[in-house]
Amino acid sequence: MSEQRDDKKHFKIYPKEIQQLIIIFGLIAATFAGACVGFGIATPRECYPLTKKSILIVWTLGVPVWFAIEFWFIYRKKSLPDTFEKFKHSQELTSKIWLAVLGVLVLLYTGAMKLD
Repeated sequence: MSEQRDDKKHFKIYPKEIQQLIIIFGLIAATFAGACVGFGIATPRECYPLTKKSILIVWTLGVPVWFAIEFWFIYRKKSLPDTFEKFKHSQELTSKIWLAVLGVLVLLYTGAMKLD
C-alpha cells in the first residue's frame, strides 16, 4: 500500500489544487485536439479554409505559449521543491504529443493526407 503512495508522490510536481487545475486544462486541450483532428477528417480540404487556418494558428502558437506560462508563472511560483527534472520530463513528453497532433493537423488541413 505504501508503495502505491510513493509512486504517486514520485510524479507529483505541484500541490494538489494546482495539479487538479492543470489536469482539467490538459483534458480540455486534449478534447480540443481530438475535435480539431475530427474536423479535419470530416471535412474536405477546400471547406472552411479560414477556420482551419485559425485552428492551425491557435494550435501552433497556443501550446508553446502555455508551456512558457506554465514554467514562468506557475511552476516557478507554485511547484514542490526539487521537482524540476520531473517537470522538464513532463514538458518534453507533452511537447512531442503536441508536435504529433500539429503534424496530423497540417497534413489533414493542407490536403497532404487524404482519407478517401
